[in-house]
Amino acid sequence: TAVNDGAAAPHRQEIVAFGSQNHTMAGSHQASVRVGGLVRDTEFDVYCTARDLQPGTGTPAGNWVSHDAVLQVKIDAHTQADVTAPKILAASPNDGGLLVCRPDNLQPGCLTSFEWHFDEDIFRGPGNLSMICLTNLAVCVDVLIPMNV
Repeated sequence: TAVNDGAAAPHRQEIVAFGSQNHTMAGSHQASVRVGGLVRDTEFDVYCTARDLQPGTGTPAGNWVSHDAVLQVKIDAHTQADVTAPKILAASPNDGGLLVCRPDNLQPGCLTSFEWHFDEDIFRGPGNLSMICLTNLAVCVDVLIPMNV
């Protein structure tokens, strides 16, 4: 579990309740832990805990590591700033495709939609979304959508 740098350390039950779980194979003493969904360019303290499960039943054995042991394995983490632009993985309509309009009731114009799927989460920020006509200039209209927050 990751908390903001300097925040109080979570108790071992809070770490498990947060939903971060990893199971190791019987007889193994190693586990890989991945912490995701953290805010970029931020300092975090990362904590881990462990307990055994009863063989055959999978119920907790109750032999937690101590809270002092949890504090001793704290890892200071700094997430990197995202310096790469998101990439469009898929679009509908496809590149070169046409948007299809349906009547917009009594309002002039029409309704249409498009979808873009990116390689990372994106958020509204400063700038604009521009759709520029490259062909059919006699009937196509450029569109500029302000995205200011």
